[in-house]
Amino acid sequence: MSSNREWMYLRLTNGLPNQSFISGVEEFVQFALSRPEGSDGNHIRCPCNKKKCQNKNFVEVNKARSHLYKYDFVPNYHAWYLHGETESSIYKEEALYNVNATNHHALTNNVGSFTTFVQMVYDAAGPQFNANIVEESPNPIAQNFYDMLNAANQEVWPNCQTHSQLSTIA
Repeated sequence: MSSNREWMYLRLTNGLPNQSFISGVEEFVQFALSRPEGSDGNHIRCPCNKKKCQNKNFVEVNKARSHLYKYDFVPNYHAWYLHGETESSIYKEEALYNVNATNHHALTNNVGSFTTFVQMVYDAAGPQFNANIVEESPNPIAQNFYDMLNAANQEVWPNCQTHSQLSTIA
């Protein structure tokens, strides 16, 4: 599975279907069919941007393809978690988020799993987000936000394998 998902939002080029989008849709369909979370035989969750779909309904595979060609993917669905993409597969594809190995380690909690809070930030920012780019120091409000994200990764006590500071108060 390719980690570069920029094709997901490049449906048309000069008014014509983009070949990378067509190939990517097929790759997505095969991925969804291979996971029980994303399919139930001949139906998959439709991730098109049509108001009735948006990952809410299971539709026939050909109808999902048709919807994607017509309506595009829902915005910011870079990690296919509703179709069975796991947190560990998200790590392995660091290129999806342009995060190098040292920064990747800093964004994981001490027990080695990708926290849902950090994943939400990456889902909202998209695949072009590069956590390594620091052009200036953050303002006080932004610094408080970064401090809260770091707290989400801190252990409650030494060698705690199940909880973070944020999960304890949430």
